[in-house]
Amino acid sequence: MKISSLFYINSENNFDQASPLIWFLLKKKYKVFLQISQNFNYEEDYRFKLFKNFDNFKVLKQSEHKESFFLYYFLKVLNFIIKKNFIYIKKNFYLFSFLKTLFSKVSNLRKIGINFIFYSWGDFSHHIIPAKFLDIHSIALPHGFNIYLNENTNYLLSNTLKNKNKTFEIFSDHNLYDYYIVENQITKARALNLGINEKIIKVWGSARYSKKWIKYNYSILKKNLAQLNKKKVLFLLPHWSFKVDIDKTFKLVKEVLNKFPNQVTAKPHVRGKFNKYDLKANKLLTKFKNKYNLKIANKVKTPELILKHEIIIGFGTSVLIDALYLNKKLIIADHLQKNKTIYTLCKLSNVTKSSMQCIDKIITNDFTSKKSKEFQDLADKFILQLNKKKDILDNYINELQKIKTLDKKF
Repeated sequence: MKISSLFYINSENNFDQASPLIWFLLKKKYKVFLQISQNFNYEEDYRFKLFKNFDNFKVLKQSEHKESFFLYYFLKVLNFIIKKNFIYIKKNFYLFSFLKTLFSKVSNLRKIGINFIFYSWGDFSHHIIPAKFLDIHSIALPHGFNIYLNENTNYLLSNTLKNKNKTFEIFSDHNLYDYYIVENQITKARALNLGINEKIIKVWGSARYSKKWIKYNYSILKKNLAQLNKKKVLFLLPHWSFKVDIDKTFKLVKEVLNKFPNQVTAKPHVRGKFNKYDLKANKLLTKFKNKYNLKIANKVKTPELILKHEIIIGFGTSVLIDALYLNKKLIIADHLQKNKTIYTLCKLSNVTKSSMQCIDKIITNDFTSKKSKEFQDLADKFILQLNKKKDILDNYINELQKIKTLDKKF
């Protein structure tokens, strides 16, 4: 059964999350359309250049996905009215039929010819409501991978979670999606606590950790990076407001810099924030750059940096899973934060209890293999979902086909 999809992309992070599924759909010869925000400069992205080689791939022009000025704002007004009353409208056969006819005439969705629209959690376009009347499924993909066991992961969220009514109000629009994809049971529980309807939550896993995608993605990067010129150590930095001991973190960075001068790179978190914790950390990064020659890699993609460095040190980020799958020399410095993570729960020997232990691991070359029982346990519990004998992306395609089969029955 044919799948034809529109991906709504408005940032580099969204493209990171969507790229594995886009690639796999293209490889399976399904049509893929992209609606890209002007905020994201995509044309130089290596993945986009690869996707352009597929005949079944197309970036929509604005005139193709956006209606005329009057119709566009007319649809936005309808969206606002209908989203508050959709449950009642759905029960009224005549009103639903009228709106179905109306949207089929004024919305550009019918012209595109799709049966799925993919968003990242919290992103919406003016197509979200018309799609409900045109047998097009809106699917929210994870915008990251949750590694935390505790819900109150950061100082700001701790206050928000105290007011359940406010929390439900913030996330109420997320129930507009037909399917809300999460990567594991931890995130499902969290989504429920945020007021997401359990009926729309589906635990499919994160396409980013498809073994097929990881193998393909890093093989392409290796070809693009003819000369790797490897450096010694890469620090993958966290969200600073996520209960991080900033002073201890930079003390460790300094110790590593002293051991490997001019051989250390720091990669700030891809979704930077603007708060007092980030301000403090950013000042320290600037100081370390000027005083200790710490290289700050803001604009270089993390997978490229992982390939270019011998040892990876990080915490508070899911991209460490890439390093585990690639069998990189990895240190998970969970002792630098108060949050509890899946890495510590599964007792990976990569996890350190002190900065001294980090240094010792580097000196003694003590690193865990991806074949370790602990890593396999982590993968089974938190990464692999649905049919664990199949690749994550194969499971995604199977689930999409099931949705289309249900459409035919009704």
